[in-house]
Amino acid sequence: MITKQKKLTAQLFPPRRQYGDAQAVYAQYGGIVFGAEEGERIADALGPRGKGAVLMNHGLLTVGATVDEAGFLFGLLDRSCGVQLAAEAAAANGLPKRLISDDEAAFNFKMASEAHVLYREAQPDIEYELETAAGGEAALARGFEDLGALAP
Repeated sequence: MITKQKKLTAQLFPPRRQYGDAQAVYAQYGGIVFGAEEGERIADALGPRGKGAVLMNHGLLTVGATVDEAGFLFGLLDRSCGVQLAAEAAAANGLPKRLISDDEAAFNFKMASEAHVLYREAQPDIEYELETAAGGEAALARGFEDLGALAP
């Protein structure tokens, strides 16, 4: 039996192309944000459409209209960065790199950045966390007012 082998490519959908001007790279990161000035600089870097930022030498930051939206975007940005690193490593080892077109990236961003879509996409993760970490529906019924402080 003769089979035809398909050549593999490292297909990249870099976060910068996927999120366009809704993502920033913040190179001025000066440590934990205790002062309003650092927060204002990060907000300026995000701009009016900002949804996420890579804080160089620190990590990721996402914002949203709801906690659900910001949380889902964080996971999405984290996974996007991981995929890009894996594709870059594959390309460094000889696999051809193929970039997603700007038009395709813009379309995906438009379809995936609507507030209701982001809220809906976040729900399975939130339900999982509530069930496994918070004790499920019973914990919600009891409320969270009586929870003690976390141990240092």
